[in-house]
Amino acid sequence: KAQGVSVNTRFLYERCRQLGVVEQRIVYVPNGVDVARMPRVSDTMIHQLRDRLGLGDAPIIVYLGAMSTIAHGVDLLIDAFATVRHLLPQARLLMVGDGDDRVMLETHARTLGINDAIRWVGRVAPNETAVYLASAQCSVDPVHDSPGARARSPLKIVESLAQGVPVVTSDVGDRSEMLGGGSAGLLVSPGNAQALALALLRVLTEPELRARLASGARERAAAYEWRRLMHPWLSMYA
Repeated sequence: KAQGVSVNTRFLYERCRQLGVVEQRIVYVPNGVDVARMPRVSDTMIHQLRDRLGLGDAPIIVYLGAMSTIAHGVDLLIDAFATVRHLLPQARLLMVGDGDDRVMLETHARTLGINDAIRWVGRVAPNETAVYLASAQCSVDPVHDSPGARARSPLKIVESLAQGVPVVTSDVGDRSEMLGGGSAGLLVSPGNAQALALALLRVLTEPELRARLASGARERAAAYEWRRLMHPWLSMYA
């Protein structure tokens, strides 16, 4: 019989409790990062990346993760970016990652006439993700409200916080808690491409808001450092 059950979201904690697991045996440990081991991103690295991708001084949104319309709602992001591009033509979207739906998403972007403003980067090494995040004004976690979305603790959000990059996502599962209720990013209605677009535009075009959210992101990142999260893990073996 297991001494403890670890879960990384409040949703899974509640499901375990409903299934009869004694609460004292359930340990909540969200996804985290080891800030001390994260690569240091210099201005030179950012300029080199922007030059390589032909981005110049464009305002950038970055998505980091699987290209999946079911698990991650990336089609929602493509629709939202069409509105962003219409209202802010110089905006660019970095799509970092790969997946079964990438070809379909690229086709959809071409149909909307926005593919020239998207950089489909593909998979990158884990130690390279930091520079993509640091090069952007904000990151995005598009999401529909579903049990699967509520059960996830998005690592992309934690990594973005660690780089001081504001996150735009929806109030699904633990995302509001991860963003400090909105101190480290903007929360919009799930599954709403228009609301997602307007929030992204706010971060891109309002420097004071962006600076405040960036500061909040750095503060929230402290709660997700592994040196802090290891203590709940160790409690299962005490």
